[in-house]
Amino acid sequence: MKVRFTNHKSHIKHNKRFCEVSKHFADNVSFHTLNKSSQKEYDICLKDQIEVIIIEQVDLTGVSSNIESTRKKLKEREWFWQNNLKTPRQYGGLNVREEH
Repeated sequence: MKVRFTNHKSHIKHNKRFCEVSKHFADNVSFHTLNKSSQKEYDICLKDQIEVIIIEQVDLTGVSSNIESTRKKLKEREWFWQNNLKTPRQYGGLNVREEH
């Protein structure tokens, strides 16, 4: 989660439209004013405009220790919460389901 959010922050700061979160900030600059004069100021501004809440620590007991099994389980849980919280784009949210 830490790496993922760090990437979101970097994409937003550098106006890189690599994810739906950074696209949202780029497309709504009148709503999301960010002071980019220093990392500290940027972090303070961003903290006031975005919040991340971890809602589940996935229990990987019984999941094979290979990376593919772990990723599959984590993706299943992510999709479960996205659907239950209605955060996919089809419901007006920012989540886009990536099929691999």
